[in-house]
Amino acid sequence: MALKAVATLVPGGGPPVGGSGTAGKLTKWATTSTLDDSVITQSGAGNIGIGTAIPGDKLTIAGTAGTCVISMVETGVRNWAIRSGGVATNVFDICDLSAAASRIAITSAGNVGIGTTGPSGALDVNGTIRTASYTVGTLPAGVVGQRAYVTDALAPTYLGALVGGGAVLAPVFRNATVWVSA
Repeated sequence: MALKAVATLVPGGGPPVGGSGTAGKLTKWATTSTLDDSVITQSGAGNIGIGTAIPGDKLTIAGTAGTCVISMVETGVRNWAIRSGGVATNVFDICDLSAAASRIAITSAGNVGIGTTGPSGALDVNGTIRTASYTVGTLPAGVVGQRAYVTDALAPTYLGALVGGGAVLAPVFRNATVWVSA
């Protein structure tokens, strides 16, 4: 349904304002004296859509690959974006636009990449991973597969029991029952 709006810009007289619009569309100034539709829609349920005429959620942003972006700017410092399809089709990512680099990517298969835009496993990290450090005596109860390192191992051997009191920095992981040297 097309709507026509006519109003006066300046109290006490001024040029009339005209234009047409679509029900549910937010109006914008097309020129200094003409109103038109914007890309923003409000549904009867109160949902807001940007780039879509039928928003299905409280906020729906639609676009083609690379255009569905929410940008956040730290003025003079960094420009970040949350994107859908920005780095590749079917990839959601958080991008450092200042450095033109995707920092975290999630594929349609659910794989998460840190420092990579094409993760091939559930978690794919391209870079150094920092884990917690402990002494042998302060290792937590832990869960199977948890990784850390100890700063006081005494002559660690691969998959061997841990003994503290030494000066060796050693990676460790939690097997089904205890922490062992990795």
